[in-house]
Amino acid sequence: MAAEQPKCRLERVAADVTNLEQRAALFASASGVPTLMITEGLLMYLAGSAVEALAAEAARSGMLRWLLDSSSLDLARMMGWDAGAPLKMCARPATCKAPP
Repeated sequence: MAAEQPKCRLERVAADVTNLEQRAALFASASGVPTLMITEGLLMYLAGSAVEALAAEAARSGMLRWLLDSSSLDLARMMGWDAGAPLKMCARPATCKAPP
């Protein structure tokens, strides 16, 4: 594959997706261009309302492709979850505590 030429452009964008203005600017910059949004390893650290807002903004902007990962508390513990970065997306917040 070393001889293959990419058919797309990679652009990494730093933005606070919990901030309405930054999120709107992010989606405005991708407007009208086929875009893949990658949020791997991010969503579990956001509050549910922030994930819902991100998804709603993506849908409104016409974003058709979103690469994300699903996580669970057990998986986070197995991977040595850093208690300094608490999980926000937790169905039962009382159980989302640092690993022993």
